[in-house]
Amino acid sequence: GSAADEVSTMVTPLHLWLLAFMRDQATGKFLPDDFNVTEIEERTRWEETRPHIKCGVCRMGIGYLNERLDVERSDEEDVYAFLETLCEAPDEELYDRFQIAHDSFGKWEALPASDPDERRVDIRKWHSLSMRDVCTFAIEANDDLLVAGLNQCRDKSTRVECTCAHARLCSMTAAQQQKDET
Repeated sequence: GSAADEVSTMVTPLHLWLLAFMRDQATGKFLPDDFNVTEIEERTRWEETRPHIKCGVCRMGIGYLNERLDVERSDEEDVYAFLETLCEAPDEELYDRFQIAHDSFGKWEALPASDPDERRVDIRKWHSLSMRDVCTFAIEANDDLLVAGLNQCRDKSTRVECTCAHARLCSMTAAQQQKDET
């Protein structure tokens, strides 16, 4: 055969695993303990949604913060401490409650999971890992903007949207912004 045939026969599952490992070492992305090289295609599918789900992950995280912490009565140190550990929240408390799906405009987004959650276990795992990666690289990297947004956004009905918009992870409609400023 051709040189291309010879190269394709030389790629083994070990080679694929090593490529995935090196890629993850370079980017800092999480790999589950039970990672199986046969899941690379599924993993890649959900990994490609990451640039599109920042807003949903921000809403998820700030909503979770509001559930767990009285923002109005907490000092900034408590809020920073919470944000620092937010991305490490257990899947069953945070990430399993959300899924990556198309929103009403057909765009990828992190949205509340259906109840009952009918996703396959492996899909739920990849959704959680993708959202956790976005949390690490978007939420933790913008903690100063998020804390400032929480301090500025006082209206409880728009606090999550306003905070994420303040951190430039979501856009906010002019009506929501005007309501929050009053």
